[in-house]
Amino acid sequence: MSHYRVLRLLGEGEVARVYLAMNPLTAQRVALKCLRGDSPVENTPHYLRNEAVILAQLDHPNIPSFHEFVNGDTLVMDAITGDDGEAILAGLGEGEFLDVRRVIRWGIQIADILTYLHHHNPAIAFCDLKPAHIMIDGDDRAWLVDFNLSNILPDTNIITDATPIGTVGFAPPEQYQGIVSPLVDIYALGATLHYLLTRIDPRKERKFTFAPIRSINPQIPKALSPIIMKATAFESDERYPCMEDMKADLQGILETDA
Repeated sequence: MSHYRVLRLLGEGEVARVYLAMNPLTAQRVALKCLRGDSPVENTPHYLRNEAVILAQLDHPNIPSFHEFVNGDTLVMDAITGDDGEAILAGLGEGEFLDVRRVIRWGIQIADILTYLHHHNPAIAFCDLKPAHIMIDGDDRAWLVDFNLSNILPDTNIITDATPIGTVGFAPPEQYQGIVSPLVDIYALGATLHYLLTRIDPRKERKFTFAPIRSINPQIPKALSPIIMKATAFESDERYPCMEDMKADLQGILETDA
């Protein structure tokens, strides 16, 4: 881990562990994402290298800034302190739901990040959006983290032979067939918002099906239901054609209810 001083473990997944560390040369706190030696995932160095290559190209206020890639097994980036969406859901009491307007604000912020990625040159599809990859900081701002499965898109904005990976429940049907485009992120944002609003984990439900949100959480505005339904349409051409359209509809709900 080079000259960084590890302070504590922040979290871990199948591919890597993330530590809070300090650069003693600058006294700056950073996050170190280090490959696991016991990972069940094949070719883990590829995924971390992929994340480093993508993060190095990005400049968005809600994406951790890239610092360096050390020894081919440690990614250094900004440390984001807070809780991820999955942990926030787990902390709710029985029968308790997250504040709807709060979730919509997070959705707008994530939609803004994804719009940036989709219009980046070259365009990028995140490909693994879910609550666990959304960090909420102390100012209640949403950050997008964990770009290891992201894909750089060609000029056509679609890949038809991608490795069919993602998270069950959040990945759309075409992603299982190796088809990747910005539409996979639109579906995943709809699935993510559905989970945050209803607490129904799509990984435990029948694939590609989502219960009507107001039947589970009556606090949800009527106008939000068709947004979720459109984003999570089984057929990709029935979803929002672009992320900025979905973002505009989410903003419209906040403005209407203000």
